[in-house]
Parts: sequence; C-alpha cells; structure tokens
Amino acid sequence: MRMNYFPYLLGGVLPALSSCQAAQETVEEQQPNIIWITCEDISPFIGAFGYDVVSTPNIDQLAREGVKFTNMFTCAGVSSPSRAGIITGMYPTSVGTHHMRTLLSADQQKRTGLPAYSAVLPEEVRAFPEYLRRAGYFTSNNQKTDYQFEEPVTVWNECSAAADYSHAAEGQPFFSVYNLFITHESQTMVQSKHFEQHPELLVDPSKVELPPYLPDTELGKETMARMLSNVQLMDWCLGQIIQRLKDDGLYDNSYIFFFSDHGGNLPWTKREVLERGIHIPFVVKFPKGAHAGEVCDDLTSSVDLAPTVLSLAGVEIPEHLQGQAFLGSQAAKTKRQYVFAGRDRMDEHYDRVRSVRDKQFRYLRNFMTDRPKYMDLQYRRTMPYMQEILDLHQQGKLNEYQEEWFKPTKPAEELYDVLNDPDELHNIADDPAYADKLTELRGAMDGWLDQVGDMAAIPEKEMLRQWWNGADTPPATAMPELVKVEGGYQLTCATKGASVGYKILEAGEEPHKVKQPQQSYCMMWVFAMMPNGREVEVDTPWEVYNEGETIALQPGQRLMVNAKRIGYQPAEKIFDIE
Repeated sequence: MRMNYFPYLLGGVLPALSSCQAAQETVEEQQPNIIWITCEDISPFIGAFGYDVVSTPNIDQLAREGVKFTNMFTCAGVSSPSRAGIITGMYPTSVGTHHMRTLLSADQQKRTGLPAYSAVLPEEVRAFPEYLRRAGYFTSNNQKTDYQFEEPVTVWNECSAAADYSHAAEGQPFFSVYNLFITHESQTMVQSKHFEQHPELLVDPSKVELPPYLPDTELGKETMARMLSNVQLMDWCLGQIIQRLKDDGLYDNSYIFFFSDHGGNLPWTKREVLERGIHIPFVVKFPKGAHAGEVCDDLTSSVDLAPTVLSLAGVEIPEHLQGQAFLGSQAAKTKRQYVFAGRDRMDEHYDRVRSVRDKQFRYLRNFMTDRPKYMDLQYRRTMPYMQEILDLHQQGKLNEYQEEWFKPTKPAEELYDVLNDPDELHNIADDPAYADKLTELRGAMDGWLDQVGDMAAIPEKEMLRQWWNGADTPPATAMPELVKVEGGYQLTCATKGASVGYKILEAGEEPHKVKQPQQSYCMMWVFAMMPNGREVEVDTPWEVYNEGETIALQPGQRLMVNAKRIGYQPAEKIFDIE
C-alpha cells in the first residue's frame, strides 16, 4: 500500500481533535520571553505529525511538552511573500509583497526587466517586532529576513549570525528568532558537508516513497531522501538551541514556537498554494508546561503570527493588522472558517492563483488560465530531479497526474476534498455533488478579495510607478530634525509612516561595528560552513524613538539618527550636540 505523502490527514493517525483549549486560556505572565525556531521549505515531515520515515526526537519532545497545531497554513508557498506576511501581519496580496521576489539580483533584473525594489507599504504598516521594542522588549533575529523590503533599523536590536537572547539587558523580556536553513530547497541538490559529522542522520532512499504526482525514479527517491535527511539535521539543530535554553534556565518559563516558513520543497510542491505548498508543521510550547500534549485542529494562518505574539506580550494589536490572534489575552473570539493564500510572479514568470481552504476542502481560482500550472523557472531547472522530470515529460513517460502539471492551460476553478484526496489529484469543481461547497468557497474568496484587496490586479511595473510617483527610484524619507526642548532634545520626521532610530555617540566617536560570537544555524553555517563560536563583526543596536520622547544629551555627544518609511530610501544624519 502506498505511503500517504501527508499521513496527518488520514483518520486514525492522530487522535480525534476538538476545539483548542490553548486558544481559550493563557498563561498569565507579564511580558514573557518568546522564542521562534523557524525552518525552511518543509511540509509536516515530522514524526510528531505522523510521518514516521524520519526521526525528529527534539521536535517530537517539544510537541509532547507543548501544543501541536495540525491546521496551520502560510499565506504563500514561497519564502519572500510568506515572510512578508509573517513579519507584517498583512496578506502579501493586499500590500504589494506578493511577487517572488522584489529585492532582485542583477541576473534576475535582466531576466525580468524589473529593478530591485522594496515594497512601499501603507504608512501605518510596521514590522511587528518594532511594537515589541516600543513596549520594552529586546528583539533579535538570527539571521534570515527576506521580507520583500529592507527593514528599518528599528525592527531588531540585533540581526546577524551572532544575534542572541543572551544580549538582552538583565531582566529585559526578549523575542528571539532562530532560523534553521538546512531544509531550504537549495540543500536538496547536493548533500551538505555537515553530514560528515552526522552520518547517522542520513535517510536511506529505499525507505522513501514518492507521491503520485512525482515520477517514482531512483533520482527522485535520492532527492526526497536528501530532503528528509535535512529534516533530521534540522531537528538536531533545534535540539542544540533547546539545550541552551535549558542550560540558561529559560526553557520552562518561555513560549517557544516551531514552524516552517512554508511547505515544499520538491518540484511541484514549493511555490504552490496547494496542501503541499502551504501546510506547515507548527508547535507552541507554553511556559510552565501548560497545555502539554494538546492537539489543536483550529484553522490558523501565518498572517496570524504577528498579532498572536503581540497578544502574548501584552501589546495592543494595531487595528490595521489583517491576521487575528489565536493565543493570549487578545485572542479572537471567533475562530477562523477559512485560510487564504496567493501565488504570483515566481522569479521570471508570472501567474496569479488564489486559494481558500476550510477544514476539508480547498478552492483555487486561476486568473491566468491560458498558461500551464508549471512555471519554467531557471533556478528550479538546476535541480537534477527537475531536469529528469522535464526529460520524462518530453519522452511521454509521465502518468496522468504528473502530466497535469504541464497541460498548456488550466481551469478557472479547482476544488479538492483534501481530507479524502490529500495529494489533491482529483478536481471536483465540475461535480454536481459538490456544487454547494463550490458556491460557498467561491463566495468566501470573493469576500476576502473585497475585504483586503488584491494588488496583483495592477501590473508590477505600474505598481512601482504609482509607489515611486512616476520616478525611476523610490521616494526618499525626509531628513529627521532635532529640536531642543526642556530637558533635552526631540526628533521629528515629516514623512508619514517613518520609523526613527537613534544612537548616542560620545565626543569624537564614529559609527563602528563590534565583534560577537556566531551562534547560528542559518545561511553562514550551512553555505560557508562557518563554525559557531567564531567572532563576527556586527552593527551596534539602534534605539527606537517614540514620538514625543525627550532624549537627554550632554554637550560634546553626538546623536546618530536614521529615519525610514518601509519602501522609501532612508535618511541618516549625525547631530553634534553643542
């Protein structure tokens, strides 16, 4: 019997689920520490989620000591748009962060005819860690950002391979993010050298079974086995972070989130807004062992993460956020009926697909029906398994499910019974037995689009023209001004929506970097094989300026100020205090 690609969807693998108690109760603790351990590009290929081909003891233990969420979905099936939704609490399609990606390399600029750009977000939108900083939190990000914009200096106290909760002031609450890069799609192409130290974490290709929408070849099995080996190494990395938290006496009294930035990462998985592209593993461990071992089947979206962290931290959730908190004192009273996602330009090719899912069915709306589901991306073609699939397609050796990817056109609507068809092989949109469900989800899609808008209706170059007021470069943030008031100085910036940060320098001091030990399992550790513990140069942190705040300064000191509205060019100036 074929192994189900998503075993957690089959009845009997997980216990029957009811409403999530954790969402109805909170652990009362003023400004708790919150840690995110994030990984890349994986669906729930985790032992705790019923996938027993891999061994993930550290994540499994975290799930036993926390709450396992079985219906968490991202708002995009690829990194940059998904991460934009996570960091802002806004749907990428509603604020212009929907194309993959905006900060294009020189080669990508040539292939797309687009400049590299930061999305110009509405003036009220911030990266949510800035709200935490304003409330007294220390925030650190180790290390990946990829938000579709260059973030203001006010978002993170630290953002580097050395960023770490241990740098918070004594007694200061912290929000710290650790990204584990080893499961990224790029790591399926060549086996990581880290396995020379961890050969026991390699998965035997003979133990894996490919889903029916991918050809069952030796190369395919080797690629999937490499992906699963990376999952096991990722679990080892997570275990190192968990052990540090325990050694530092922080594990028991902290919120710890584990999740992937989206699903994937084999061909026809990553970038899709199907189950295999946006359904992710998600675990939350509560302080003091609260809710240990619970399983929650509430529909949750990655766009809900920002308001949920603010809710747990006791920070008022801004009204403009489109996600809804599912934990903490500000948790939404009404549970989600649906989760939504979108797919648009991927590298050099355009598409426009929107997805809505309830607890059983997924509805897709294809706006560009004149092109195939397959996008012929140069980057993906560098994957040996992707090239093999293309060769088999040319030779006519793919089965009917695999050939579906390459059909020259696609239907305007698709409907799948995900619980009974977890690989989403059978489009039932034209089946009269599901006409009512089709109508319901079609209406839910229309309502969502009306509520949040869809900037993909505007051609990308026109969107840029509007953002940049017809110019060839983004607008500039107004230069901040320093005003002397009783007791010190205040800062102003004429650009609405600008975030303002500052550093106090002593007389004669110039901006400089400092050295800190690397403590990372992100890109430097994976790509460059840079060992932890070595010193790296990092920026000194900026302070967040709150409107109306008075800064006490002494004659001879210098005030370095940086102002930036997201998507605008920053403005930076040093004021010498007389």
